[in-house]
Amino acid sequence: MYPSVEDTRVERVRAILLTNEGKILFIKRVKPNNKTAPYWVAPGGGVESYDLTLHDALARELAEELGASYDVLCDAFTLEHHKAGKDLVEHFYVCRLHDYDLSLRHGPEFEDPSRGKFIPDAVELSEDAIDAINIKTEELRDWLIANLNMLKMLHNAA
Repeated sequence: MYPSVEDTRVERVRAILLTNEGKILFIKRVKPNNKTAPYWVAPGGGVESYDLTLHDALARELAEELGASYDVLCDAFTLEHHKAGKDLVEHFYVCRLHDYDLSLRHGPEFEDPSRGKFIPDAVELSEDAIDAINIKTEELRDWLIANLNMLKMLHNAA
């Protein structure tokens, strides 16, 4: 039997976290033994079957990865792409980060050293700063640069 389209579709949620200092908080991924160059991702992860809504999945993922308290400000964009044999649908939300506590982190990625390091890294809200890091995915980097003014306005509205 061939897998259906639904069998290969993976939904994820990601937060574009605006800090009180007017930066974006990313997770810098450093793989063990320098297998790949470090790269930066928007915090978030997979939607699980028990998540009632995408916002519930985002809350769970941000609690696991950062012990974060935040507010969702608005939908950013949805990215549909194909990677590693899977059809990915990633929902990005612009959020205001209130605080985070790394002592509350939990999950398999933090218990298995072979998965590498997950380092919170706040990056300036500027084209130069965003271009200076290796953001996964290119579409996120492009969206951030195209929407810098809106992100700065949202930060200033706090």
